[in-house]
Amino acid sequence: PYPLISFEGASGYSREPRLGVSIQKKESNSEGVSADSRNPIESRTRFSIIIETIDQLESTYGLTAEASVVKVSPVLAPEYRAMAEASPFVALATSGPEGLDCSPRGDTHRVLAVVNETTLHMPDRRGNNRIDSLRNIVRDPRVALLFLLPGCTTTLRINGEAHISIDPELLESFSVEDKPPRSVIVIHIHEVYFQCGRAIVRSPSRNLRTLNLSHTYGFKPTL
Repeated sequence: PYPLISFEGASGYSREPRLGVSIQKKESNSEGVSADSRNPIESRTRFSIIIETIDQLESTYGLTAEASVVKVSPVLAPEYRAMAEASPFVALATSGPEGLDCSPRGDTHRVLAVVNETTLHMPDRRGNNRIDSLRNIVRDPRVALLFLLPGCTTTLRINGEAHISIDPELLESFSVEDKPPRSVIVIHIHEVYFQCGRAIVRSPSRNLRTLNLSHTYGFKPTL
C-alpha cells in the first residue's frame, strides 16, 4: 500500500514496506560490497578507539560553554515565541517501539499556534497517511522540534511531551479552505532554546530552492 521510492543514480538502494514502516537497505553493489561491510560490529573492530562512557565523552569535549546553558528556558520567552510564530517549517522528532522518526512540517499559513508560554498546537494536515509521528506519540509522548526561519541562520529548538487531540472546535480553528486537519498535536514545552547559525552558515541550506540535486549530488528522487 506504500509507494516505492527510487533514487536515480544512487544504485544499490531499495525501499521495502514492512508492517507500515518503509525501510531502506543497502544491497550488494557492482563491486560486490554488501551491507555487512558497513555494520556496527565491523566498524567497532576497524575503529577500535570508541567512547563508551559519559566521562570519556566529557574529557574529549571539555566543559559546556556557559552561554549554551543559560539560554535554555522552561517557557517560551517573548523572543522565543516570536521565532516560533514566524517559522513556516518545523522538523518534528518522535520515538516509538520501532525506533525513531523525524517528520517535516510546513504550512502556507501557520505551521503551529502558540497557546501560551508552555503550550503549542500543531495541526496535522491531510497527507500520505503514514502517521509515523502520531503512532509514536500515542505510545511515547516525548517530542523534539527544530524550527527554521526564512532569512535567518538561527534556529529554535523545543523539547517536551505531546498528545493528539481530535476536538472538533480545535480542528475547526485550523481549517483552511473549509478543510480542517485530521488531528492537532498538543505540545507541552519542557525546555526551549535557540541554536546558533553555524550549521546553516556552513551548509548550502540557505539556497535549497536553487539546488539541482541531479547535477550537484548525482541523483534525483522520483516516485
